[in-house]
Amino acid sequence: MHLLVKPYMFKFYIIAACILTSFSTFAKNPIILISIDGFAHKYLTMYKPPFISSLSKDGVISDGLKPVYPSKTFPNHISIVTGKYPAEHGIVHNKFYHRKLQENYKLGAGANDNRWLTAEPIWTIAEKHGIKTGVYFWPESEAKVSGIYPSYYFQYKHNTPNKDRLDKLVEWLKLPEPERPNLVITYFSTVDSAGHKYGTTSVELQNAIKELDALLASFFHRIEQETDLTPNILLVSDHGMVDIDSNVSILTKTLLQPFPQLRIVNGETQLYIYESNKNTLEQVKTHLTSVENSNHYKVYLAKDFPKHWQFGDKKAGIPDMIVEAIPPSVFVKPDFQVGKGKLHKGTHGFDALGNNDLDAIFIAKGPNINKGIVLPKFQNILVFDLMVTLLELEREITPGLHDKEIVLFQQIIKTKSEQN
Repeated sequence: MHLLVKPYMFKFYIIAACILTSFSTFAKNPIILISIDGFAHKYLTMYKPPFISSLSKDGVISDGLKPVYPSKTFPNHISIVTGKYPAEHGIVHNKFYHRKLQENYKLGAGANDNRWLTAEPIWTIAEKHGIKTGVYFWPESEAKVSGIYPSYYFQYKHNTPNKDRLDKLVEWLKLPEPERPNLVITYFSTVDSAGHKYGTTSVELQNAIKELDALLASFFHRIEQETDLTPNILLVSDHGMVDIDSNVSILTKTLLQPFPQLRIVNGETQLYIYESNKNTLEQVKTHLTSVENSNHYKVYLAKDFPKHWQFGDKKAGIPDMIVEAIPPSVFVKPDFQVGKGKLHKGTHGFDALGNNDLDAIFIAKGPNINKGIVLPKFQNILVFDLMVTLLELEREITPGLHDKEIVLFQQIIKTKSEQN
């Protein structure tokens, strides 16, 4: 069935109704959303992980999943599960200042204060519709949004083995139907950690990918053997990875020494500057564009933020100025050394527009998913809309969903006749 939508029809409820009517998906097939943090799209051809590659052959794969700005872990993971840009869901970087709360954000802060989050994630929406969800680690999955937790979730512990996470997912999927979650979500950080510490061409990274690929193969084999379920699998990542060069790193303290009054949050690939005085901001910009090494970064006042950042509306966490590092440069502390401390040989967070190294992955396979289709790149906020559609949730989906995105969904999801 070809779906033709005219421009004047782009109202959220109409789009949602058209997509759901067209595809007639079945929520009885559970969704398993898995994110491999820091798995760059280029790793698929560089390292050819056998199980992940087989998923793509049996299902749908994209030429790349584009991160939202900035290409950091928390903003992107939360965009994936909310369908919102960071300015809308509230987590605008891994590190930033919130004017209303008068605090600097720390990873996972939503668990103690849900005001950090300003959009509902997919598990909250599903639970509202009576669908049980299980989340074994996902950024901010411990936050009680709209008074709701996932039916099953765990407090984040970084050193929890990947196998333990997957074993628990199998346990959830083996529960009796009334107790079983129909949306299961987990995330792994081992590939990201190896990319940071050792770089994108390292043996250590290759081994991390190989190990996780084998675990995923075993996990899905267990589902096949130990349950009667045929899940829809969505395998994604949040961003890629870029090798950095310590020889062109930028010492933040020296760079802004003439302006000790500034509130600066160093996010490694960006400096977020909060300053209400416009004259001071102009002085800072003039200074930054004239000093030595100014070719290693770009300076933006809020009024000049690029449109694709989606930072146009003044929100509590959006800074008044952003100093954007140009890879392979990053903003570092004076005592930084490559291979030591928190920053290593690879990173992410840069503007992903035009930087294919930062492309993430999208692979889908399942009873409601087409086979053998390669999609063009698309932005990760649409993964949320895809889950909404597969779960048959009566909800308005992402504003501005246009013809090309609707066609994208048609390519991913089988029509009713194809499913029968």
